[in-house]
Amino acid sequence: MNLQITSRKINLNQDRLNYIENTILGLEKYNLNIQKIQVVLTIQHNILKSEMIIEIPGYSRFVFHSSDEDFYTSIASCYQRAEKSLRRFHDRKISKKRQRTKFSTIVDTLTQSLEDIQDSH
Repeated sequence: MNLQITSRKINLNQDRLNYIENTILGLEKYNLNIQKIQVVLTIQHNILKSEMIIEIPGYSRFVFHSSDEDFYTSIASCYQRAEKSLRRFHDRKISKKRQRTKFSTIVDTLTQSLEDIQDSH
């Protein structure tokens, strides 16, 4: 996973960079083969706007926005939105895989039953 952090009109110290990196690492638990995560931080009128762009190969990009006066709250809110969306995406992906497995099991059972019927005649 490639992590790119861009800050506009804000200086990021090492503590804040570590907070962003450690927070983003939590998204790896869904095993979605995330190729790139880009975090863009901008300050406008004393409000931090955070944007998180997540790229997964074979799918479109996921984009999340959050605004808050507090740095950590803005990042946490953006992360929570990303986590919720990626969890749902992961669940749909797993559900489709399970449906395909059930369908193939049914087809195999029917095929075996037909072969048994043909052998008995």
